Amino acid sequence: MNQQDEQAREELVAWLWAADLPVWNFHTPEGGCDARRATAMEAAEKAADEVMASFDHLAGVLGYSRPRVVETTEELASMPDGTAIHNNAGNLGELDTINGVRVIFWAGSECESELHGPWIGLPATVLRLPEESR
Repeated sequence: MNQQDEQAREELVAWLWAADLPVWNFHTPEGGCDARRATAMEAAEKAADEVMASFDHLAGVLGYSRPRVVETTEELASMPDGTAIHNNAGNLGELDTINGVRVIFWAGSECESELHGPWIGLPATVLRLPEESR
């Protein structure tokens, strides 16, 4: 499980725990039943695991994949022209190459930014690759 998934699971556990779920008996991996009662936190953790597993299964059936997170400028520079991103400052941008220089055109800006420096706002989430339909 990657860091983003772990964070999502922790948030889901906290939400489910706050919802004060009823407790139940645990089923063992062998199909038996563990007679002890689950604590509220164990119940929340079990529910979170089941929700995330169900999401992953359903997402796969529907052809959805989790968004790719780009951590470095090198990773970002390797993405094709036309890739749409959402940076950690909340800005939307599209990658391009101008005169051999990799740039990002930011939504709402008339100027492009070169792919270096802290203003890129990494990590960034890849929203769309150019070969995907819009």
